[in-house]
Amino acid sequence: MTELVIQSGKHKGEILVLPDDDVVVGRDENCQIRLATSEVSRQHCLLQLSSKGLVVRDMGSRNGTFVNDVAIADETLLKPGDVLCVGPLALQVPHERKRRDNSGSALPTLTLPKTTTDDDIAGWLSGVEGEQNGVGDTTIIPREPKTEVPSMVSDIPKQKFKTVADEAKDIIRRHWEMQQEAQEG
Repeated sequence: MTELVIQSGKHKGEILVLPDDDVVVGRDENCQIRLATSEVSRQHCLLQLSSKGLVVRDMGSRNGTFVNDVAIADETLLKPGDVLCVGPLALQVPHERKRRDNSGSALPTLTLPKTTTDDDIAGWLSGVEGEQNGVGDTTIIPREPKTEVPSMVSDIPKQKFKTVADEAKDIIRRHWEMQQEAQEG
């Protein structure tokens, strides 16, 4: 059982338990840890359990994979205390098997299933399980169902304006006309 301590977001200090299989971190839907941010490549880095311990390998990411604030180029063995940074996600290798907080209580544990969703990661980082929230530079934008455009907007004829200022003037003019109609009616 491989554990990493979350160092970013509202769950900072909690333990993330990784499966014994290889774990790919990235934006791609096939990654085990998915982060919806342009800072993270589709397949950013690989975490592998070896006979020596947990190894991280950058997979040719655009923004790099960092261990202790140093970009790695080769396969790197993570040692106790090392901090792995992938985009806005920071994970630390624990110093001891059982992590405890300052009061001596065991820290909560998050187990990484075979596959995770954007909602899972966002919930872990934001502290709101099951909801989609932005955290730091990682933003998960929920897809809104398409709704009808209000009639007052759909009745507006499509116009082309020479400048943004002309369009703004038209919007303000229409707003005042609607206000006057509401007061008179």
